[in-house]
Amino acid sequence: MRSTRRKITENSGPLADLAFMLLFFFMVTTTMEQDKGIPTELPKMGVTVGTTPHVINIILNAENGIMIDEHVVNKLECRTIVLDQLRLNQGLSIQLKTNQSASYDAYIQLYDAVRSAYMELYNEESKRLFALDYASLNPGQKKSISEKLPIRIMEPEYLQF
Repeated sequence: MRSTRRKITENSGPLADLAFMLLFFFMVTTTMEQDKGIPTELPKMGVTVGTTPHVINIILNAENGIMIDEHVVNKLECRTIVLDQLRLNQGLSIQLKTNQSASYDAYIQLYDAVRSAYMELYNEESKRLFALDYASLNPGQKKSISEKLPIRIMEPEYLQF
C-alpha cells in the first residue's frame, strides 16, 4: 500500500533571519573589557641596556628567587635596595629579567616591590615640595613629581637558564 500522506516541508528562511538578528543584536550590545596593563616607560629606541651605573639588574629565577647583582635577596630587601639606589641616582633604570619558568605571582610581587620603592620616593618628594603625602596631591602636582621622577622599569625577553 502506498501512503497517501503528503510530505510537509517547512520554510527555514525565517529561522536563519532570526539567528542573524540575534547575532547582530549581541554584537551591537556587547562591550568588551580591555586590559589596561601595567604602565611602564619603554627605553628609547636604539639604546642598549647592559650593566651600567644607571641600570640595576634584578633577576627572577626559575625557583622564584630574586637576585640583585648576583646576591639572593627577598622582596623586602629588594625594595630597600631599589629605594636606596633611587635615592642616590634618580635617573636610575630598573631592568627586570625573568626566567620563563618563574611564576606569574612571583613576578607581580617583584614588580609591586619595585613600584612601592618608587611610590615611597614619590611620597618623600611630595612631602619635600608640598608638605603633603603623595596621595593628597592634586593631579597637577602628581604630574610634576612623576615627570621629575619617571618610573623606568625595563623588561627584556625571558631568560633561558
